[in-house]
Amino acid sequence: MSTTDPHHPAIHLVNPRSSHFLPRLLRTNVFLMCSIALIGLLTTFCTYVYYARDLPRILSFDEHSFEGVTTILADDGNVIAELYEERRFLLPYEKLPRTLILAFLATEDSRFFSHEGLDFIGIARAAIKNLMEGQVVEGGSTITQQLAKASLGNARSLRRKAREAILARRMEHLYTKEQILLLYLNKIFLGHHSYGVQAASQNYFRKNVWELTLGEIAMLAGLPQAPSRINPQANLPASLERRRTVLRRMVDEGFITEAAAKQADNEPVVVFPLRDDMADKVPHYADRVRRQLRETLGDDWLRRGAEVYSAASVRLGLAANRALNKRLEIVDKRHGYRGPLLKETDSATRATILQRNATYLNGSPKPESVAIGIVTAIDKTGLSVSITPSFSGKITSDSIRWAGAYDPGKSNNGHAGNTASFDPRLVDPNKAFRVGDVILVRVGPSANGITNLDLFQQPQVEGAFLAVDHTNGQVKALIGGADFDRSKVDRTQSLRQTGSTMKVVVYSKAYDMGLAPSTLFSGAPVNIEGYKPSGYRAVPDMTLWDALSQSENNISLRVHQYVLKHTSLADYQNWAKRLGLTHPLMGYPSEVLGTDQTLQDMVTAFGVFAKAGVKPQQNLIRKVVTHDGLVLWRNLALLDSANTFRDTMDSIYDHLFTAPAPVIDPTTAYLTGQNMMDVMKRGTGHKGTRQLDFPTGGKTGTLPYDVWFIGFSPQYVAGAWVGMDTRERPLGKSKQQNMLYGADTALPIWTDWMKQAHPKGSEMPLLADTPNGVDWVKIDPTTGLRARDGGVSIPHRSGTAPERFATGPGSSERFIGESEFDF
Repeated sequence: MSTTDPHHPAIHLVNPRSSHFLPRLLRTNVFLMCSIALIGLLTTFCTYVYYARDLPRILSFDEHSFEGVTTILADDGNVIAELYEERRFLLPYEKLPRTLILAFLATEDSRFFSHEGLDFIGIARAAIKNLMEGQVVEGGSTITQQLAKASLGNARSLRRKAREAILARRMEHLYTKEQILLLYLNKIFLGHHSYGVQAASQNYFRKNVWELTLGEIAMLAGLPQAPSRINPQANLPASLERRRTVLRRMVDEGFITEAAAKQADNEPVVVFPLRDDMADKVPHYADRVRRQLRETLGDDWLRRGAEVYSAASVRLGLAANRALNKRLEIVDKRHGYRGPLLKETDSATRATILQRNATYLNGSPKPESVAIGIVTAIDKTGLSVSITPSFSGKITSDSIRWAGAYDPGKSNNGHAGNTASFDPRLVDPNKAFRVGDVILVRVGPSANGITNLDLFQQPQVEGAFLAVDHTNGQVKALIGGADFDRSKVDRTQSLRQTGSTMKVVVYSKAYDMGLAPSTLFSGAPVNIEGYKPSGYRAVPDMTLWDALSQSENNISLRVHQYVLKHTSLADYQNWAKRLGLTHPLMGYPSEVLGTDQTLQDMVTAFGVFAKAGVKPQQNLIRKVVTHDGLVLWRNLALLDSANTFRDTMDSIYDHLFTAPAPVIDPTTAYLTGQNMMDVMKRGTGHKGTRQLDFPTGGKTGTLPYDVWFIGFSPQYVAGAWVGMDTRERPLGKSKQQNMLYGADTALPIWTDWMKQAHPKGSEMPLLADTPNGVDWVKIDPTTGLRARDGGVSIPHRSGTAPERFATGPGSSERFIGESEFDF
């Protein structure tokens, strides 16, 4: 029934109790609810489409390839370096300990096996707990969400959380729970350059994950919350508290007992420092391998992870480093004392230094280590030096006699020119030291309650060493400098003045041209168009053989001119190139006395004479194998004790049709090699043979800024160089007064290393048997003719030996004198 308002005749009033009103209201509400639901669905769908439109594609499980670690191994299997962008070692699921999985589940996602990527109960619980605490103490992200987050970045935004949730749901439909766990535990960042649980286990504890204790597992499981801030290396107290939290959660979830948790919580923690990428063993060698890998294979393969089997011997590399640094310290002391690190510090500065030393040294320094010390007293007996508040020692006056004042010998214009300090003597310690001076000391043994210390200074002089096993072409030791941390320059590849080692290259060419080793040359002063390298100094006339053995400059200059007169410059340059010298020779008169070449090339050249004319390879890498077994590089030697059976078979196949051919005449190589053996017996290298019980050959080299020795043994060809990186001061007293020579500086390095490299009683022959076409003849060294009695036994190419016998001085039939060339 309706009524009409008399004042508003167009409006009909409906009685709410009318039987038609309720159905109409119901229909309206249903329509409204449906509309709202539809709008909600459309909004949700649009939101989903909006956030999901550019999500990264989820790889199938088999498509996953992680950036891994490329490990460089020495010949004995020890790790010498690691290359990586993210330090990660992949593990299969069966290698993951059950306790480790439970620890991460208890901490990060206890309902992991019951949700489908999003844990709404966990989100609600975390929200309530965070509200009660007034700060974020618990997260609501599941392990699947954390895995999804790795693909989306760390931006804190609603958009990222929405995309993370969508991606997590998709992952749950694509992967099994075990696959998600495997990806997560191999991928998660755990601080300390560690990606994945295996890398973290090795970095923090130097263990594999299956070797960890419950306490160590709990510490790893507590890292995801704040891996950079709360880890046992950065903040041990916070890590211990976090470990306790993980153990409590494992007990709450029923994964471990109270007793097990208590025992694990009381475990002592031994945490290792961040691993050195170069392993602090043979860093220059490892760095060269790294550069060679990147040049040859590129970064993509290395990022995937591989095992690089190098030829490096850690034992021989460390022996070379010790021998080199021992000699560099001796040379540096002969230059004098350059002064303290800090002069006459005040009491506050001293206290700070001593306390920092105590913290850094964890109490007291180890014997043979180098430490910072402070001079606390000076008297005639020496210096009293403190290293920490509770550790001090004594430097005796006798041990610092070398610490006279250092003088670089620079002229007024700043260039080297004046006489530099050399072997200065310190009579009174008060002349060089003051109380409060901060100095470096090497810690020695203790006697009668007093620790002996030695004054130490970082050598300015540098050096390099390279050794190749010429029987298989493998580089066994490579030292590019005194200290890799101080300078990463590889000086085995630096151009340096070779000194008299270049004479071997010139003399070998003379022998190859048919010049007999017994040919007599004039020792008169040399004047080549005004160039007088030896001034007016004359020496006795000498045979070619003796001139090389004695490293006589006048004779060598004439031999060099003989070679250039009887062959073309191009042929002379090609000779050096065949020997392995990559820097071209120019034919300058002084070239025979020294020219720019690298230690690496000179070692190769000397190896040609040790190997009967065959140029030895310098292989640093034996093979490279990816983690899935793909061989990327193979350069295996037949005679290699590190070979597996498969390696041996592969090397036989590789070398079956590739026998190396000589690069020079084997007869020439033999004559030159025997001449270098004479250098070691009667010449400038004779001091080196006194300490060795096997035959050797080699040659010294000396210049004001560079001294060398390169030589070979029955198994190795090796070279040592010592010099100044910049020519700020000569090695000796001046450019005219060397006072340091290859024989007393570089040769001892080589000899010390050879003693370590060769087993005692080695009876391997040095050179191959005398080749056909070579005759040994007794020669009178004063005439170059055959000797009736005595004489020097010298090999000759057949047909070049003298026929006449010496009858007295001046009876030579083959004398090359001053007028032989137009000088």
